[in-house]
Order: sequence, then structure tokens, then C-alpha cells
Amino acid sequence: MNTRLSCCLGALLTLLLALPLTASAQTVYHIVPKESTVTYAMDHPAHKWDGVSHSATGTVEIGPDGAVTAIHVEIPVLTFDSGNRNRDSHMAEVVEFYLYPKVIFDATDVTPIDSVADGEADAFWRIRGNLTFHGVTKPIETVAKVMRDGDRLRAEGAFDVKITDFDMERPSLLMVKVKDWIGLKFDLSAEAEEATTATRTNR
Repeated sequence: MNTRLSCCLGALLTLLLALPLTASAQTVYHIVPKESTVTYAMDHPAHKWDGVSHSATGTVEIGPDGAVTAIHVEIPVLTFDSGNRNRDSHMAEVVEFYLYPKVIFDATDVTPIDSVADGEADAFWRIRGNLTFHGVTKPIETVAKVMRDGDRLRAEGAFDVKITDFDMERPSLLMVKVKDWIGLKFDLSAEAEEATTATRTNR
């Protein structure tokens, strides 16, 4: 084989090996539970309260073009703490935790309102997706404030849902039911894991 042909074949092989790596490269961010909070708020004529969980898990996947390809979040129902054990036990019974132990969110569409560059603290994503709670799945929409700094990603946002939309009875106190409303807030921190074909192959 002459030198020129050998060089051409070598260049072609290099190109073929590089193409799958470029096409499949993506960054997967894993939620860090201890650095994240998900909070629910409820309202009764006698008082209001919040319950907080530091046990969210899940992933955010971002493609090589910077587009968000997937968001998945799970929170165990029993990890929400309102500071009152009796109330937490009652809420767990209301949501039938033994049948539906987790609150789950999966994004269906993520549209950047502003791009997210390293160190940028005021970028925003419009997120649409499905919230599964008490065995019922409903579409929700929210806008998240996002910051990316190196291999770290942080997203903050809030949205409201109706209790009755998820086939639950509204809890009552002193014969009076709570408002048909749950306010949800999230502050999620995640750490990147580079996920490429090359990385998986070389392990």
C-alpha cells in the first residue's frame, strides 16, 4: 500500500471514529439530594404550613447543542417534614403513600428563555411536563431560574396544583377543609457526569 493511500485511509478512519462521539455526546446532571429542597405549602383558614424534603433525586440531560433533552425528578412522599409529626402522618395517609410512595416529574418540553452560560445566574427555562402524584398524572408548566457554573447546575422555580385534580380528599381541621391548593417550590442542585460513547467504551 502506497504512502498516499495509507494516509487517506488513516484520515477516513479517524473521521469515522470521531462522528459517533460528536453525535452521542451529552451531559447528564445528577441531582444532589442534600443540596436540594422541594417544598409544598398548604392553606387552612386557621393556619398555613410548609413541608420540606431534602431527598429529591433525578437527572437533567443536556445535548451537545445545549438543548435540554430530559428532566426526571423523584421525591419520596415520606421525606416531607412540616415540623409536626402528627400532621405529616396524616398527610402521608391522605396521599396513600403505601400505594403511591413517590412524587414524580418528567419534562416533555424545555424552552430556553435565556441561554445558560457558565457562571450565568439569571438565565431561565420554560419547562412543561407531567407531574405524577397519588397515582394521577397531570401536565404542569413552570419557569425555572437556572445557573450553570462549571460542572454544577442549579434550578429554582415554583408552580401550583389543585388537590382535587389528583383524586384526593382535601384534609380537614376542626371540620373545615384546607383550600384546594398546593404550592410547590423547588431549588435543585445537580452535578455533571460526562456521558459519551467514548467514556462508556473506555471504562
